[in-house]
Amino acid sequence: MPPHDRSRTRTLALTALFGLLAAFLLPATPAAASAALREHAAARGKFIGTALATGPLANESAYRDLAATEFNQITAENAMKWDATEPSQGRFTFDGADAVVRFAAANGQQVHGHTLVWHSQTPGWVQSLGATAMRAAMREHIAQVVGRYAADPAVVSWDVVNEVFDDSGNLRTSFWYNTLVSPSPTPAPPR
Repeated sequence: MPPHDRSRTRTLALTALFGLLAAFLLPATPAAASAALREHAAARGKFIGTALATGPLANESAYRDLAATEFNQITAENAMKWDATEPSQGRFTFDGADAVVRFAAANGQQVHGHTLVWHSQTPGWVQSLGATAMRAAMREHIAQVVGRYAADPAVVSWDVVNEVFDDSGNLRTSFWYNTLVSPSPTPAPPR
C-alpha cells in the first residue's frame, strides 16, 4: 500500500474509533454528536493526533479538511525523517516539514516532530560512517532540524530516537548499534 494510502486509512480509522468511543462516553445530544474529535479531546484536557503525509496534504482537500477539523495534534509521517531533511551530508531541505508545520499553525494544532534518529529512512551516507563521524553527523543533524523549529510555538515535542528496542525488548541490532555500541574491537598494534 502506498504511504499516502496508509496514512489516509489510519486517519479514517482513528476518526471512526474516536467517534465510536465518543458515542458511548458522551451525552446523546445533537451538539455532542456534531462536535469535532478535537473538541471532545480538549474538553478532557487531551490531544488527539494523526500522522500527515505531505502528498495528500498538498493535493487532497478532503484529507486536509478532515485533518484540520478533527485533530489538535499533528505528526509528520515522513517529512521530518532524516532521509527527507538531509538526504546528502550537510544539504538540508525542509519543504515537507515546513508544509506540515504551516498547516498545523494555520489550524491551531501542535506538532510532534518525528523522528530524528531511526534505523529506517536514514540515508546511506550516514550508515557508511565510522563511529566518530556518525556521532558528529547525528549531533549536527539533530541541531539543524530541532534548531529550525526551536522558536516555533507549534512544534512542542520530538521523537529523538525511534524504535531503539526490537520486538523482544532488546536493543535493536542496526547500523547505529553496530557502529556506536558494539564496534569491532581494534586490533592490538604490532610489537
